[in-house]
Amino acid sequence: MKRFLLAMFPLVTLFAGCGEPGRANFEIFEGLHPVKGELRFKGEPIPEASLRLHPMPLGSDGPIVSAVVDSDGTFEVYTFRPEGKGLGAPAGEYRATVSWFGPTAGMTEDQRDELKELLPAKYGRAQTSPVNIQVAVGENEVGTISLD
Repeated sequence: MKRFLLAMFPLVTLFAGCGEPGRANFEIFEGLHPVKGELRFKGEPIPEASLRLHPMPLGSDGPIVSAVVDSDGTFEVYTFRPEGKGLGAPAGEYRATVSWFGPTAGMTEDQRDELKELLPAKYGRAQTSPVNIQVAVGENEVGTISLD
């Protein structure tokens, strides 16, 4: 599973559209609401961390809602749909999972395969993550999510 996640990371980063240059890759879809925030671990930004929102109650069907954290710790979520990647998420309650292997720029695939998860395991599973996010209709600023 780790190899799969690491193999997918460059694709997620490519499609993440973090920062202004990538915003052209986003579509605007009806029913998606912008969600912005900041993610920190022990008070520090965690650049390149992957955030995923799981619809509540857990096990519910829903779209893939993700974000990749920028170098300053900020993120914007996006939703994958068959017709493209849309800015924002559907309104509802979500449980957030977070994964972080540290900065990977300039690393070979073999080097990335050797990386270990840097966050406590509880953040990697929807069943144990204490992070909940509510998405309302309209603009959403979730503030700073602090992981310990």
